[in-house]
Amino acid sequence: MRYCPNCHAPLEADREVCPTCNRLTDATKMWMLYGKGNIGFAFLGVLFPFIGLVLYLGLRRALPRHAAAFFIGALISSLAAIVLALLFLLGLMG
Repeated sequence: MRYCPNCHAPLEADREVCPTCNRLTDATKMWMLYGKGNIGFAFLGVLFPFIGLVLYLGLRRALPRHAAAFFIGALISSLAAIVLALLFLLGLMG
């Protein structure tokens, strides 16, 4: 008998999703979904910070590492915009 790698509930042999916790039971598929975040996701978050934030909020439970990459990209972009705005304002005053 197989067991769910997440909640350890007993599984039928052909089940791909645990009926108890609704998580994938195949380690390869889990790695594809929950594996490390991609730098491309962070880059997309930098280019489009609002979209990065929306994707983070939408994916944070289903794909936590990918969502974190979107959030980091959006955060970097937002901080850079604030710094540039402050430098611009200081340049106008000085």
